[in-house]
Amino acid sequence: MQFKFIIGLIGAIIITIFAINNAAVVQVNILFHSFHMSQAVIIFVSAAIGAIAISLIGSTKYYRLSLERKQLKKDIEKLKEENKLYISRINDLTKDKSGKDIKEKNRLVTESLGQGEQNEFKREN
Repeated sequence: MQFKFIIGLIGAIIITIFAINNAAVVQVNILFHSFHMSQAVIIFVSAAIGAIAISLIGSTKYYRLSLERKQLKKDIEKLKEENKLYISRINDLTKDKSGKDIKEKNRLVTESLGQGEQNEFKREN
């Protein structure tokens, strides 16, 4: 941000020097009108109009990106809620009817069985 400010300041200084060196009065024709004006004023007005145009273009891009960011945040929240729902479903599916965790129940059973019985139990489940 500071770099852009410095570049803009340097550009403004260059435009000012250019305008001061070209301060002669010139005839300006706009559509059907003709008038005399200092060339320096014309240079400053042209630079100002260009700066305003660039600002408008930049602000519309910023606004569009801001809307997109808001939509993405909404999508993230929706996906987080969906993720919670799926985790809840997984937890419900891993519990048997008595409410005990099936993995914990299998671990307790395999600890109480001998080595041969453990292999048989694993093959059954």
